Amino acid sequence: MGIRWMLIFLILSSPPAAAKTFEKVRTLPVKGTVAVRSEPEESVPGAGEVWSDSVHYAAQSVDYRFDKNTILFLGDAKIRYGKMTLTAEKITLRIKDDMILAEGIPDSAGKPVGTPVFKEGTEEIRGFRMTYNIKTKKGTVVSGKTAFEKGFYRGECIRQMGKDVLFVSRGTYTTCDRDHPHYHFYSRRMKVLVNDKVIAKPLIFYVADVPVFYLPFAILPIKKGRHSGILTPRYGSSRYDGRFIRNVGYYLASSDYWDTTVKTSFFEKTGWLLESDFRYALRYRFRGSVTGSYKDEWRSGERVKRRWNLRLSHSQTLDPTLRFRGSAHFASDKTYMKDTSLHPIDRMNRTMRSDLFWNKRWPKSGNSLSASISHSKFLDTSESTLYLPRIGFRRARKAIFSPDKLSEKADRWYHALYYSFQTNALHTQRKRKNSFTGTLEDKNSTDLKGDLKLSTSQKTRWFNLSPSLGWSERWQRAEDGEYIRTDALNTSVGLNTKLYGLFVPRIGSLKAIRHVVEPRAAFRMQHRRITRGGTYSFGGERDPVKPQRFLNLSLNNLIQIKTQKGKKERKLTLATLNTSTSYDFERETRPFSDLRTSLSIKPVRRFDVRFSAVHSLYDRDDTFDPLRPDLKNVSLTSSLRFSGGGRGKKSETSGLRSFSDPFLHRDADSEERSTIPGLEPPEDDERTSTSGPWQFQLSHYYGLYKTTTSSRKTSWIKGSLRFNPTAHWRVSYVFNYDIEDKEMTAHDVSIYRDLHCWEAQFQWTPSGYREGYYFLLNIKELPDIKIEKKRGRGAFSFR
Repeated sequence: MGIRWMLIFLILSSPPAAAKTFEKVRTLPVKGTVAVRSEPEESVPGAGEVWSDSVHYAAQSVDYRFDKNTILFLGDAKIRYGKMTLTAEKITLRIKDDMILAEGIPDSAGKPVGTPVFKEGTEEIRGFRMTYNIKTKKGTVVSGKTAFEKGFYRGECIRQMGKDVLFVSRGTYTTCDRDHPHYHFYSRRMKVLVNDKVIAKPLIFYVADVPVFYLPFAILPIKKGRHSGILTPRYGSSRYDGRFIRNVGYYLASSDYWDTTVKTSFFEKTGWLLESDFRYALRYRFRGSVTGSYKDEWRSGERVKRRWNLRLSHSQTLDPTLRFRGSAHFASDKTYMKDTSLHPIDRMNRTMRSDLFWNKRWPKSGNSLSASISHSKFLDTSESTLYLPRIGFRRARKAIFSPDKLSEKADRWYHALYYSFQTNALHTQRKRKNSFTGTLEDKNSTDLKGDLKLSTSQKTRWFNLSPSLGWSERWQRAEDGEYIRTDALNTSVGLNTKLYGLFVPRIGSLKAIRHVVEPRAAFRMQHRRITRGGTYSFGGERDPVKPQRFLNLSLNNLIQIKTQKGKKERKLTLATLNTSTSYDFERETRPFSDLRTSLSIKPVRRFDVRFSAVHSLYDRDDTFDPLRPDLKNVSLTSSLRFSGGGRGKKSETSGLRSFSDPFLHRDADSEERSTIPGLEPPEDDERTSTSGPWQFQLSHYYGLYKTTTSSRKTSWIKGSLRFNPTAHWRVSYVFNYDIEDKEMTAHDVSIYRDLHCWEAQFQWTPSGYREGYYFLLNIKELPDIKIEKKRGRGAFSFR
């Protein structure tokens, strides 16, 4: 339950560890200070010394009774000592027996007014009557109540029996702020060990005034922050496992730097599962984990097999420039994670990966060196890939001529000349399945590559010029054992500019229109030479040099508008239009590539259109015809959004939780829910919507894909409607309709009801692969206490 119980009744914090008595005061004004004589304990250094402290008080009247040796404060009485403040209509100090008594007095109707309120720091407790013995540090609160961390606590009688021990009779806890709460926990007797635990005998859970759950006793942790403790079990049933109990175990947090969890699960039909998770971390230095599980699988009373899983991970920063990380994953069989894990990602993942990575940087020079080993196994085919090793060195881009700060300006053209270098070495071992025999075969290859590049960027008044020159060399040992060397000389030059057009129509609120045109051209040329065979490619057979030349062309358009209403000015992008193509000088047929066009229009905030198309600049006879391009594919997406009723407040009712502490556990059940059809949260969760009482979204997609022999159309409409009939009801409907097939491919209905301190939700998917329903009723602040029903399989969880 994770109940933060009764840290609550930590209410009567004791004064300094010493007995207190008041010095004799003959007359007292209605407001002032009383001197206190403190007698330190013998264990305190300097014992036997006497010093004075002060108790500040205020009241409408003060009565000092010498015969009874008491001071009586009446009418809005207030006593302040250190951080402690006590207020009540009547406060009595009995000096002889070191007792403080605070209580209210009845009004004309006999109802008590001015009941005591005790405060220390941010903590506050109220009660009908309070007593506290300064010497013994014991106190009593009659009908006490307080609020702490969104919870409300009450006790018919609370007795402080020492600095860190409280006894509570007939105590209750709830997060409902009503005077008559919708639910509460009740215990006839409780012992509170402050900042440790609460022992309750018995513990009864009430909904309204109806008891629904009973435990003969309960031990509940109330420690703050991370701490060791028993995990909360979860109960339920499934078609595959039958009835089950999960999460039976213990969480051990013996240090700020490590923790471990050991838990087990028992299944009626399939045996038992043991899981363990060990984690360690030292901020800015290292962190890692060792996670494993063991499944003893049974069927029809007989053991079927034993299965297991092991994961290791470690990352470490050896110094600010040197990092290391590694991970490994092992499993007994291909389907272990799919059969046992509650996490959707683990269940769907069909590749097991292990790797080691090391990286060293030299910030001043810009150099970096990395080395890694990685292994991947594809579970469905049993094929694998091993990179052993992968080594890379990189020299970051650096200026060839650095400006002399004393004699040269920093804007000379040659100061923009840069060079960079990188090299990579890779050895690969593959196991691939032979398509004819079906057996796995070993394939090994080695690859060594180096690149050197010179580049610059020069700006003129009208253009930006970006030339570059590069040399690359690649040495390979192919899987068939042949040596291949590839030399390549790469040159390129880019040219671009921007043209601006400004129009000032001054029509209504429209003040200006700006059109930005950006033409780009880039010429790229490569001379590549390949040598095959020989000794490490020396003395082998050279292929003829095959130059490659390309010209990339693009034209980008941007239209922006500026509007003004009163003094409020607004700028927005109305539309973008981009086109691009390229020309291959070496191709004899169809040297121009396809013409690609994209258009985006957003005239208003609630509506936008996106268009893309691919055209061939040639007809079917390969004749260049740019005026009549041949359409190959096109897509059009339009979206319309409306909302109304003003802006709503973000709801605080969602039971979702997020934690930043890396040691806090993930709720496995929350991930289990994500596998339930229809439970995936919408893009805009209606429970936390800020757009108002209603929302409507409608989008349409049209796609046409053409080949030389056929064409295919795709068209669908997707819509959603969300509205709040009242302040406590939220309803949403989402659908997807295929226009071409004339069928509803998906539609979901979701209903949410705010029940004050409870919340309920119902989600229904009438058809499709996610067909099913899910109902959940839970306490907002204690979401683990819930009733749920899903896909016809019921489960009651009390955690």
